[in-house]
Amino acid sequence: MCIRDSLYPLLLDALDAGKISVGPPYFGLLFAIFLVPLVALLPLGFQVRWQKDDLGRVLREFWLPAAFALAAAVATAVWLPSAGAWGIAGAAGAFWIMVATLQHYLRRMRAVKRRLLPRSETGMTLAHFGVGLFLLGASLTNAVSTEKHLRMDPGDSFDVAGYSFQFEGTRHVEGPNFAADEGTFIVYKAGERVATMHPQKRHYRSGQSMTEAALDPGLTRDLYISLGEPLDAQGTAWAVRLYHKPFIRFIWLGALMMMAGGFVAASDPRYRRRKVTAEERAADPALAESPA
Repeated sequence: MCIRDSLYPLLLDALDAGKISVGPPYFGLLFAIFLVPLVALLPLGFQVRWQKDDLGRVLREFWLPAAFALAAAVATAVWLPSAGAWGIAGAAGAFWIMVATLQHYLRRMRAVKRRLLPRSETGMTLAHFGVGLFLLGASLTNAVSTEKHLRMDPGDSFDVAGYSFQFEGTRHVEGPNFAADEGTFIVYKAGERVATMHPQKRHYRSGQSMTEAALDPGLTRDLYISLGEPLDAQGTAWAVRLYHKPFIRFIWLGALMMMAGGFVAASDPRYRRRKVTAEERAADPALAESPA
């Protein structure tokens, strides 16, 4: 998909059919065009009986995931109105996948009367649930993240997404192969201190200068602070970037679940090569020629 999306503007230019500006809007549009059918069809792929199903049964099977998807869309629109259309659609699609996946797994457990299904089905469930979790994190993070570029002097405070960042100043620190200006920021929420963060502007002995951002992680949000350059001769005022990234941990958790699902499915004993016995080799000439 990435190669196609990147080569399409070049092909249009080569054919003198016009030019397309390649940037976030272009890739966002193409990503949505291909993602929407994938999200809609993913739960159907492992639940619909190929060429043996009827529309009535499908509608009866999927009313619960559809209801959760609608509820997620309404909840996102009410509590996160800044998420916009894509954020609301992403939340609905995520719950459509996750609820349908759990529903299928629980129904299969009741049908076979087992606590756990074979590893292949358990792994598939983990991976598909991870896709939904990844979609939820990616859509909401992209829709409601906040980024501010500021000039801050010691004692200045600025509010971002309900968090107050207070700049205390900088100090000089020495590292193993660098010297750095290290800032101190105290973060408050609702008047309570929640974090102390120390971003650095590092100057390596090789001559390179790099920014070491400070991170305060959380399950539902991450806070980042990075120092830019000093903006006065005294080196007290600094260019600062403040970031609030909600739900970004869901992206990593979803990716980990997809990876775990693949490993669990691959570990299913049914996928292992069974050792052929001597009696089977003697009974079948084709097996006699195969390696043990």
